[in-house]
Amino acid sequence: HNAAASGDCATLDALNVDQQALTALSGEGDFCIHVAVMQGKTEMARHLLKLGAAVDSTNYQERTPLHYAITRLQKDMIV
Repeated sequence: HNAAASGDCATLDALNVDQQALTALSGEGDFCIHVAVMQGKTEMARHLLKLGAAVDSTNYQERTPLHYAITRLQKDMIV
């Protein structure tokens, strides 16, 4: 989650992220893809999707990454 928040794709790759890591929840109940979107890290969000992160995943608040992209006016994340 720290790599996703920082937007550091190289660190994420070095960690050899697997599906289990992509589906792990943070202490706040968010997946890595949620964290990347909430932090405005577009390249990281795209990278996570290429690695297999689920675009329709819901966090503890039952929000998807798209919800955060829309509410934070992150137009470059909305395709």
